[in-house]
Amino acid sequence: GGYDVLLEFVEACRRFSVQPGIFYTSHCNAYNTAAYGPRDLTVAEQDEFNVVQLRELMMGKYGPMLELWLDGGLNPQHSKTRQFLLDNGDRWVTHGFPERNGIRWVGNEAGVVRQPNWGASSPPFKGSDLVHGDPFGTVYYPPTADFPMDGACWMWTNHTAGPRTTAQLVGKFTGTSGQGAKMVLNIAPMDFGALNQTDVAAYKRFGSALDCLYSRPIVNVTFAQGGSMIPRKQGGWELVWDVGRS
Repeated sequence: GGYDVLLEFVEACRRFSVQPGIFYTSHCNAYNTAAYGPRDLTVAEQDEFNVVQLRELMMGKYGPMLELWLDGGLNPQHSKTRQFLLDNGDRWVTHGFPERNGIRWVGNEAGVVRQPNWGASSPPFKGSDLVHGDPFGTVYYPPTADFPMDGACWMWTNHTAGPRTTAQLVGKFTGTSGQGAKMVLNIAPMDFGALNQTDVAAYKRFGSALDCLYSRPIVNVTFAQGGSMIPRKQGGWELVWDVGRS
């Protein structure tokens, strides 16, 4: 019908002081197959297509964006897409691209942060380095832990499962943000586009619970005063930090 759904989305985000982001895949070119376009694209053509599309999405009329979430990371054959991100990725945070303002996935969609969990990593960014990070990492590559509100669905849904309880959400918060990761809580729209008000109410209860639980700082983190974090040795190379209580 001539609507620009993405533009409506980013305008709505900004109206409510929410910074928008884009979920994008460089691996799948199903929308360029004969069923949707003139023909299937080669890997090289898809690489060029990605650059044009990402420039429009991230730097055109929809920008500025907070985040680009690369589903499954970047296809290693897409060298032009990689160069575009290297040249321009300092303008946003990129999920799945450690070379430029990158954040990493903890390896599951259940909001579970496996220990140990480090905020750095090292090339080639595979296997356990993606899940746990690397204490000797050369790149700051902090983790995000994502999970859906209703326990099952990420996309369009009729919401038959129902939202998680406040206690469950607080537990997820302490198990993600409390374990050194950024918690990402998905709220899926209904099949006709609106948000389910039961989920919205669950979000509000969750926010109120956090406001109550963390209305006062748990620890003193005023490092400028000195001595509030004191490192002490605990076997081998490892340092344990004693944090001063408020």
